[in-house]
Amino acid sequence: MTVFWVAISGHTFHKGLQEGEKGNQTTITFDKTRAKDKQVLYSGYHEVVGSLGDDMLGVRRSSGTKAGPLDMNGLIQINGSILPNDPDLDTESKKLPFFEKITTNLVSKQLGIPARVDFGFVFRRKATVRTYHNGQGTPVPKLSFNEKVDDSLQEFQDVDPNTFNKKQTIVDVDGPGTNLSTTVFFFGVRFSFVEYVGFSFFKNEPERCSEQLKWAVTIDSALGYGNPKDEGKAVFIRGFPNLLGSNINEVLVGKHLPNLDVFAPEPKITNVVDTKGKPLRVFKKGDVTFVTVTGTNLIGEFVLRKGKDETKPAQVRVKVTNAPEQFSDLSEAEAMIQPDLPEGKDYEFVIRNASKKDAVLKGFEIIK
Repeated sequence: MTVFWVAISGHTFHKGLQEGEKGNQTTITFDKTRAKDKQVLYSGYHEVVGSLGDDMLGVRRSSGTKAGPLDMNGLIQINGSILPNDPDLDTESKKLPFFEKITTNLVSKQLGIPARVDFGFVFRRKATVRTYHNGQGTPVPKLSFNEKVDDSLQEFQDVDPNTFNKKQTIVDVDGPGTNLSTTVFFFGVRFSFVEYVGFSFFKNEPERCSEQLKWAVTIDSALGYGNPKDEGKAVFIRGFPNLLGSNINEVLVGKHLPNLDVFAPEPKITNVVDTKGKPLRVFKKGDVTFVTVTGTNLIGEFVLRKGKDETKPAQVRVKVTNAPEQFSDLSEAEAMIQPDLPEGKDYEFVIRNASKKDAVLKGFEIIK
């Protein structure tokens, strides 16, 4: 009887080292022994690059064909080294045919049914997810869940072993993330995953054959402006990407986030000005007006209101303050407003978010 055990490990990119790491892995791994044939260790390489635009690990903005510049993703490569291992298996003459193609009929997850195989290896993961829109503290119900089986799709699981560092290795690459839209100007996600390798001796009945690897992704993004390369694209907010130990805009390996809440910071408004930089306090009813808001922590729902009457901007963007990091410090934002409220004085410009401490600037008026 043959018994398999798989040593599972996660790899991503940080500006620094995680505890116990010897070094960072910046990209999806090539099979160096076959580089002359342009083959890679990971057979899903071209699918990932085609979808997201490059092969960089860690948290980054997409530039691919399937995921566009409104998307942010947190990429991790998970390796499973099959044990027992013969160090001579990387020598073609001693390579076991059994390892050339072991898994049969891998089928992607469908309608809540986990990925499955007739025989062989499969990566299996459970996810706990919290998704937050526009700085609010209540997760979006349809996009948030607890310990849901959320396996990778077939094209991202490479469960046919290849030789890597003299070990027979299977690979999974995942890239969960955010996607801004015409109504979602601020997007925050918190993912916690538990992933392991299963082996099916019997059809669709995988038995766990590895330890359970904890990993997590945290991303906060907004629509950017003020830098040509970031105009109308997703930019990072609340923290630089891939900064080790920040728990903001980071992929964590071997652990989970301490909390899945969004913890939006308290916003403060300094001023609201027009496109010429002059203070603006009067809106014309029905006219499209662009305003620039200055302050701190400008994240949340932007609202022009009086009592129960309120209107929200059709678009909100944040100014890029660090172009190399594709980052905004949320000190300046642009809003496009078309007031449809009754004419009158005593309107307020408000930003509200999960801090439950609204930023309020008074003294606005709507005229004909």
